[in-house]
Amino acid sequence: MHLAPLALGQAREERLLYADQPGSPLSSLTKRNLEHFGIAVTHADQVSVTTVDAYCAEHGIAMIDLLKLDIEGHELNALRGAQSMIRNRRIRFIQFEFGAPDIESKTFFKDIFKFLSSDY
Repeated sequence: MHLAPLALGQAREERLLYADQPGSPLSSLTKRNLEHFGIAVTHADQVSVTTVDAYCAEHGIAMIDLLKLDIEGHELNALRGAQSMIRNRRIRFIQFEFGAPDIESKTFFKDIFKFLSSDY
């Protein structure tokens, strides 16, 4: 296994990764309001964002058997960044979470469905 200290998105850029504490599973590129759970999002780290397409090209990855995304509301952005791999059928299966973080990032399930159903 290779651990890459990167975030996935639809473009290469530098962004802030927000969290309640370093290494939190609640970390997100969206500054979430979790006060109703008694959680304060007070920590932020600068992170490099890349795309699945760019990462695969740079590392000679021709095929992904399972792309599993659990990235707290930014699944659609990561899928957009995998457009070439998806279009060329180089990703066999895609699994992603959808829940409260998607609401906070203003992503609707229908947007993901439309993206994956389109001809790109």
